[in-house]
Amino acid sequence: MSAPANAYDVVVVGGGNAALCAALSAREHGARVLVLEKAPEEWRGGNGFFTAGGFRFAFSSFEELCALVGDLSDEEKAAMEVEPYTEEMYYDDLMRVTEDCADPDMAMLLVRQSQPTVRWMRERGIRWIPMFGRQAYKVGNRFRFWGGLVLEAVGGGPGLIDMEYQSAAKAGVTVRFQAKAMRLAVDDRGAVTGVVVRTPQGMETIATRAVVLASGGFEANTEMRTRYLGRNWELARVRGTPYNTGDGIRMALDIGALPWGHWSGCHAVQWDLNAPWHGDRKVGDNFQKHSYPLGIIVNLRGERFVDEGADFRNYTYVKYGRTIIEQPGRAAFQIFDQKVVALLREEYRIREVTKAEAMTIRELASKLEIDVDGLVRTVEAFNKAVVVAPFNPAIKDGKGTRGITPPKSNWAQPLDTPPFVGYAVTTGITFTFGGLRITSDGEVVDCEQRTIPGLFAAGELVGGLFYHNYPGGAGLSYHPEFLTTSEEEALAEEIRRLAFGEVRMRGIAARRRAAHFGWRYGYESWKIEPGPPLPEFLAPLRARAAALISLDPDAFAEVLINEYPAGAGIGWHRDAPQFGPVVVGVSLLGACHFRFQRGQGTARQTYAQSVEPRSAYVLGGAARSAWQHAVSPTKTLRYSITFRTVRRQRAAG
Repeated sequence: MSAPANAYDVVVVGGGNAALCAALSAREHGARVLVLEKAPEEWRGGNGFFTAGGFRFAFSSFEELCALVGDLSDEEKAAMEVEPYTEEMYYDDLMRVTEDCADPDMAMLLVRQSQPTVRWMRERGIRWIPMFGRQAYKVGNRFRFWGGLVLEAVGGGPGLIDMEYQSAAKAGVTVRFQAKAMRLAVDDRGAVTGVVVRTPQGMETIATRAVVLASGGFEANTEMRTRYLGRNWELARVRGTPYNTGDGIRMALDIGALPWGHWSGCHAVQWDLNAPWHGDRKVGDNFQKHSYPLGIIVNLRGERFVDEGADFRNYTYVKYGRTIIEQPGRAAFQIFDQKVVALLREEYRIREVTKAEAMTIRELASKLEIDVDGLVRTVEAFNKAVVVAPFNPAIKDGKGTRGITPPKSNWAQPLDTPPFVGYAVTTGITFTFGGLRITSDGEVVDCEQRTIPGLFAAGELVGGLFYHNYPGGAGLSYHPEFLTTSEEEALAEEIRRLAFGEVRMRGIAARRRAAHFGWRYGYESWKIEPGPPLPEFLAPLRARAAALISLDPDAFAEVLINEYPAGAGIGWHRDAPQFGPVVVGVSLLGACHFRFQRGQGTARQTYAQSVEPRSAYVLGGAARSAWQHAVSPTKTLRYSITFRTVRRQRAAG
């Protein structure tokens, strides 16, 4: 082993996007920087190479977005329809999809630094373009972007990596390939002083003032996947580099770093069933199949097992990618008809794809080796359950199903236009969620909650930001744009004329006021008694609410209208047992931000769901019986209308 040579101030372990950004930043601050990449040069870029190069960041105006692109023509700008994606929206999305488990300080740091980081990257030669092909639908003559994700690097993931390596070379960053970091060198104080490296020439120690670990998670390590993710995960396809085997995490844990985050969780997608075991640099990320909200997903038995239209695919594809590993044969099949084939993403048109096409569902099932009778039954039931409503893939259109389980909440259309086409998929793992705890300055924290001098971390091996613990099947469904703006205004005008009463609980007056119809609930007595009749203006809305769950409208014997002034909310509770198992609610004028929780201590689970103005929700099953819920304080005046059935045997008298 060679003697230490203190030629570098900062050594970065890893050669992907996070590593190169860390190296560039350190170099700009005057440090002598070395990047150690254990892969050969032809495999440079880590997982970043296999991505689309898309970056999520907050922006408050279209002009901010255009400034980051720089060279959009007036015609291109006129053809784009983009809603602002504010810091609040980004933060809410992040906390919602992580079930409120993400470290709030780290999440806020990510959100607030998102646009400055994209701008910083642009200033260092990274060029951005709109994601017309992946994140927009053409409506008329305009491209309507959706889901808050708008820009990607020119050339996608490969282009991003090429631009970053060019920028690093120009800045004077030294890069060594086939240089595997084996362990961290520490002094008597426990401070990191260097890295022990293995190269084709042998072992050496590189002395340095600081080490940045940015070598990814353990997704390419079958032993660690099985140990931490569980059964069958050793059989998952790896979407990206075969070189992310958890080395950086292991080295840090060996010197006392604190394990942090969701170690049994990972980012995964629906991936072609016959893709290679590791990423293919020629095909890149095109083995993924992300247009599933336009069709249905079934298993080998021909049965649906997820709500394909629960949300935009940005917020469900990870969850559903994980689910497939639990299905028979670790396989699933996306089924479409000709009404939507033209809307499928480009990845469906590559040569390396496992697909079948047929004029009948029965023939398609046979070609894909799906249970024929099972798929025929599923498609027939699905087609009958589809609600007649306008189809719009650029918004959550509320065009769902009724009377089947699982439902499809949006974008449901009958599969009735042959030829039918099916794509076979399995689980493809991207990166793992468990990792190291860091401070807001990127310092790695040890098990005693102290920082480890000289050790920093960035990228996928940082824990505490991404979690995946969605309470599937909990009984909550969301129906966006349930009302038109004019319907909302008319209802609000009628509600303003109502006589609201004070809500008192344990002798304390709440900030909200309430009006009850059909039955009245006593918040102090915990009993119900007959109330005034339902106003005529609520009858049509009650019928529409009942239709969401295939219920006779008269069964909604109680209607509660709450008036929430700015700052009012509701604390943790379960609904009174006098009311039936399912409720339907509608939010007017402002968004309702639900929070859910169950369990205590380390077993506590949480989840969040926002119900936007004019939207409806259905709450039943475990969401009411096993989970408590709360409503966050509103920022503006809001009305909620809740329709409930009544267990009359519990009524007063």
